[in-house]
Amino acid sequence: MPDNRPNYYSILGVEDYASADTIRNAYRSLAKKFHPDTCQISDKRQAEEQFTLINEAYDVLSDPDMKKDFDEYLFNKQINMINQSKVRTINSTIYPSNHRTASNSTVNNYTPKSYSTSSNTDNSGYNSSSSNTGRTSYGNLSFDEVSHYYSELKSKFDYKADSNLADRVSIIVKIAAAVLFLVIIIFIGLTFDNKSKDISQEQSNTAAAAENKKPEQEDPLKNFVTIGKSKQQVKAILGKPSGVGENVWKYGSSMIFFDTINQVKGWDNTGRNLKVFVYKKEDGAPPIRLGSTKLDVKKAMGTPSFLNLNLWKYGSSEIYFNEDGKVKKIVNRDGNLKVQF
Repeated sequence: MPDNRPNYYSILGVEDYASADTIRNAYRSLAKKFHPDTCQISDKRQAEEQFTLINEAYDVLSDPDMKKDFDEYLFNKQINMINQSKVRTINSTIYPSNHRTASNSTVNNYTPKSYSTSSNTDNSGYNSSSSNTGRTSYGNLSFDEVSHYYSELKSKFDYKADSNLADRVSIIVKIAAAVLFLVIIIFIGLTFDNKSKDISQEQSNTAAAAENKKPEQEDPLKNFVTIGKSKQQVKAILGKPSGVGENVWKYGSSMIFFDTINQVKGWDNTGRNLKVFVYKKEDGAPPIRLGSTKLDVKKAMGTPSFLNLNLWKYGSSEIYFNEDGKVKKIVNRDGNLKVQF
């Protein structure tokens, strides 16, 4: 590539050596601004030229290899400019401005000469001492003074270069230390979080194991015949029946009724030898009346001695229910029903 390449970073309006994201964002903005179809600039030719230059800059800086090559070129160019600046500074020091007069002045026409020990004044009128034998004088500055000043100036430039390098190295070290510190913090946090999860999981497992070890609470109705229990459960509670009919088991003068899937649907505990249960009587329950629900009846009277779908008996007293499960008729023969008419 030619050495007179433009500064593509300047064309895109970004700092030298900018990042890929910065370059991409700048390109999109400028491409939209100078695109021939959308730009608001009156001089379309100038817009097209600028648009072409923007695309050229982006083509170079968006390609990693081409960007690397251009960065090296730009860096070398900047170094050369710095070196030229050093030379100009040294020249201006060697030939101070108060000695740079018109072209016909003594200084401009002056050519350094060697001095012998026999003369303290040369033909141009500049003084020199006998100690400067064989040395050259530059204006009012001796060779030693110029050499000394050049050495100091060079050391200053070198110091600045070294300082810039040291600053960059220091910044890189600080960034690396910060990143390392952040990584350590994240690692510690993740480790602590994992340990916390492990402890929490262990505690949960321990609690679950302890819960499993707790003795199962015994079913209070385990030893009672209730609605829905199977024939096997009835036999386990009451033993072998004294008589077996179609969907009926007899235990003396008492009976257990089963439905078509062999589950208890009712009973007749006339002999009072059946262990049956529906509900525990509540002392403060309101009395039964027409329209009361089956739950109201159970709370007021407890478990009936006779239970079938729509007829419950307590002794010889009877309670009839309609299809909605509400009381439709009460026959209180024994006077043992808690009723209110």
